[in-house]
Amino acid sequence: MKALITDHVNKKLSLVEREQIPSVEEHDDVIVRMICAGVCGTDISILHGKQPGTDGIVNGHEGFGEVVSLHRSANSGENHSLSIGDRVVIQPNQSCGRCESCVKYKNVNCNFCLEHFTYGIHVDGTMAEYAKFKAKYLRRIPKEFKSQNAVLIEPFAAVYHGFKKIQASTLPSHEILIMGAGMAALLWIRLMSYKGFKNITCYCRTESKAELTTNLGSRETISGAINELKTDRKFDLVVDCTGEPKCINWACDNLAQNGTVVIYGVCPEKSRNLSFFDPYKLWTLEGKIVASFIYDDGKEFDEAIETAWEMEKEGLLNLNDFKVGVYSFGDYEQGWDEFVNKKIFKLVIASDE
Repeated sequence: MKALITDHVNKKLSLVEREQIPSVEEHDDVIVRMICAGVCGTDISILHGKQPGTDGIVNGHEGFGEVVSLHRSANSGENHSLSIGDRVVIQPNQSCGRCESCVKYKNVNCNFCLEHFTYGIHVDGTMAEYAKFKAKYLRRIPKEFKSQNAVLIEPFAAVYHGFKKIQASTLPSHEILIMGAGMAALLWIRLMSYKGFKNITCYCRTESKAELTTNLGSRETISGAINELKTDRKFDLVVDCTGEPKCINWACDNLAQNGTVVIYGVCPEKSRNLSFFDPYKLWTLEGKIVASFIYDDGKEFDEAIETAWEMEKEGLLNLNDFKVGVYSFGDYEQGWDEFVNKKIFKLVIASDE
């Protein structure tokens, strides 16, 4: 079978042909014929040594496919029994449920686990024609969910986690700023718009993405060098998807009273000591800083799937709307080049259905 593996030496994905298709070995193993797998910025960071990851494994922590083999006792948790032919999305983040952190936090967030690991980052993932997963990390989705659109569910779930953190405190009248115009920011815009928020502004460095962000639901796009950017507006909610301290500093300087800044983007290692927002000003505003990394296990991921399905039925998760490039294993190098050079916002590898 064809697979794309992490190649740390050449800092790219490499296509290999593996002789054996994965097989069921343990009672909770499930074999999935992968239909689509997504590549995101995390994968690039790992290949360039900016984030930890295992070399030589099948890449991919985002994916969607069809169950082709499983142990008769396999299930993905309460009320999630699986059958051959089910279409499933992968929840790639694994927690042990036994360590001190899992016990303390009741195994709520997989990222808290002291033995946490992820499909496609630490062990073989989604970017192969066939893949093996533990049943509890699979979620069945409606057969009517368009195959290629379903690959957005995992990154959407991460955005949904952040949205849940600020949902109760954000009013329809609030001024909202999404900083960045990568895939995460675009999903934030689409979700906020779907939830009824109209006063959405997007910040990106250049004006070239204004039409794209407007079509997804932003009212306005502002652009320019962040250290030169001026505005008379104060924002009730700022979601930073850049991870850049200078953007977070700007957000704090332009926050409304009782406003909230969500740190969603991954801060580059070289910039991690550069934050210098004014704590006194934030204090006088009674502002809040909220961090959002990864979705909670179980119910929250299921809630995200339900919301994604409702949006899918309204045509709000079409890949073309997000400037996603879809390529096969045969022409993945062209897609990789376009993704690395930011000609597309996400790379999807699709197998023949």
